[in-house]
Amino acid sequence: MGRLTIWESMITYAGFYEVPERRVLELLKRLDLLAQMRTRVQRLQAGELARLRLASALLHEPPVLLLDEPACDIDGESASMITFTVAEEAEAGKAVLVSLC
Repeated sequence: MGRLTIWESMITYAGFYEVPERRVLELLKRLDLLAQMRTRVQRLQAGELARLRLASALLHEPPVLLLDEPACDIDGESASMITFTVAEEAEAGKAVLVSLC
């Protein structure tokens, strides 16, 4: 995944699940990664990488989310964004299990 760009990585995962490109764009925008979509994954900061991992996990709209410390050891802004996004998913009816730092 490291040598791919954010876009290439997400499109690859989208292909596995037959998810349309518009879903990829929606998630990149939601997790504030749209402007960096041409950045190689290996160059991402910890917070950006954590947001990309969450975007990948949400891509196929799973009914259950199991997240292992999704907001640990990252910047406050990314941690808040991840926490907010996970809360939105729970409010939308997904079962969510999160281990905390």
